[in-house]
Amino acid sequence: MKDFVSSHIKAFKKNQYSGLRNHHRRKFSYDENVYPQFSAHNRHFSINDDFSQLEALMEKAKIDAGKRRCNVKFSKRANAFVDNVVSLSYDQVQQVKIRYPDTWEQELLNSATALSNKIEDKFGLHPMAIDFHADEGHFINNQFIENFHIHITFFNFDFDKLIHPFRLLGKSALKILQDLTFEAFSRLGFTRGFPRK
Repeated sequence: MKDFVSSHIKAFKKNQYSGLRNHHRRKFSYDENVYPQFSAHNRHFSINDDFSQLEALMEKAKIDAGKRRCNVKFSKRANAFVDNVVSLSYDQVQQVKIRYPDTWEQELLNSATALSNKIEDKFGLHPMAIDFHADEGHFINNQFIENFHIHITFFNFDFDKLIHPFRLLGKSALKILQDLTFEAFSRLGFTRGFPRK
């Protein structure tokens, strides 16, 4: 039985935000990777996913700190937000379902919330939203095998240090990210996985 959990983090440009969030929230009329008949188990938690509002707060924080107005906005090439995808082994999610038959989705979301807080504390990325998906996967002999995963979206700005943290993350941060992911999900029986290369 596989019981891993792992994270894969990637940065995106500002103009990609609405498209990715629409995928996360299932706002497209058609998505080739999604089986809508299984979307009832999806869970969404918005911390603050209003990108424009966060961007305005970032610009104000920079100006208040004495930055020149021409240097406070995201450039077109800048990494403006980050998507951390938490991959959950199918087998271990089945064990979570047995242990928490009525609240298994919320239990996974609770661990994801703990992970988002750990990432913010360690790296300075600002949490925006958490989206649990149970409606992507494939069929084997008419049985749907879910590709269970969670998107944790972060605004790429540390409001305390006034920096864009993602560009400072090196290879050692990926190891730490896997450790943090394991710490957040170990209570549900998951073991530490490894990032995709």
